[in-house]
Amino acid sequence: MCYRRSSVDPRRRWSSIGWSFAAPWALALGTALVGCSAGPFVCHDPQDCGAGGTCEPSGYCSFEDLTCPSEQRYGEHAGNDLAGMCVEPIPSGTGTTTGPPTASATSTSSSGPISLDSGPDDSTGSSGSPADTTSSTGPDETSSSSTSSEPQRVSDGLLVLYRFDEGAGMVAHDTSGVGTPLDLALEGDTFQWVPDGLVFDGGIARGMGPPTKIVGTCLITNEFTAEAWITPVQPDMDGPGRIITLSESSSLRNFTLGQGNHTEPAPHFMGRTRTSDMDVSDNGTPQLTVLDIATASLTHLVYIRSDEGVHQLWVDGMLQLEGPRPGDFTNWSLTAEFACGNEITLDRPWRGTLHLAAVYDHALSEADIAQNLTVGP
Repeated sequence: MCYRRSSVDPRRRWSSIGWSFAAPWALALGTALVGCSAGPFVCHDPQDCGAGGTCEPSGYCSFEDLTCPSEQRYGEHAGNDLAGMCVEPIPSGTGTTTGPPTASATSTSSSGPISLDSGPDDSTGSSGSPADTTSSTGPDETSSSSTSSEPQRVSDGLLVLYRFDEGAGMVAHDTSGVGTPLDLALEGDTFQWVPDGLVFDGGIARGMGPPTKIVGTCLITNEFTAEAWITPVQPDMDGPGRIITLSESSSLRNFTLGQGNHTEPAPHFMGRTRTSDMDVSDNGTPQLTVLDIATASLTHLVYIRSDEGVHQLWVDGMLQLEGPRPGDFTNWSLTAEFACGNEITLDRPWRGTLHLAAVYDHALSEADIAQNLTVGP
């Protein structure tokens, strides 16, 4: 029997994938789904997937393919644009219960003015502007994720981690130890290695492969955290400059953490996340913008989108801004690339020293953020 998921966003774009090989999982799929109509096939137990099939936690069938790191590949009738993608195992301890609470109606901030901006540098395609909410809540304890006497960085749910400590060369290595490493290739001649990081001045550190483990896992968890330790070359920037981005262009993205303003240089930090909500554009706008807080000094940034439908910006351990970001990730692009220091199209450079960048598959808790802040870059 074939099932269709009734909650699929009608605006989502289905990827067309041409198969040039007859992998075992493809042959098994043909046997399992003879007579089924086109569209997403939702499984409820292994028997739904036929002989040799596995019903994944995402609700879609996968089949053995030894070319995948997990040795499993989604079938061609999988939904959420997972069709034909290698299954990425969910790292232990996804922390899906550690996300921040939903946005409160009102609160105050002790660190200056804030705003929820529509992101004028790109086409927003958005109607409506959710109301801002702010908080001055700050971390006051460390997470139990570390059991040693010396605090360690939170590792549960880590997807990629870059320490930018290579000191030379044209590759920044993914040291997360999770799945297939997503190393970054340095493009451009404006980079400078320093003892504690990599100086960006117009170039880009671009993923050397598809960001499958980021997209595939976040489609399941429906949340993420992007974290960076930076020292901007100056407070005011335009662009906004992309510090961490998972995007296709200056107007198409899954998420971005950045600095600056488009209309004129400004000391702002910003975050964008694309979701299926009709008021959110494919550019991830309206964006969160923390006004007039960036400095040319070492800064810890954390941008979160939780499964509760909230996104937040934390600066140096303090929650500066949160607001609603409803919907899910069913319309995330599978052709988006992962990069640091610039937009994929090389027209939104961020300038400064990047000491560390990381992405988690869930919303870090307040205690987790405090822990990473204590450890440092």
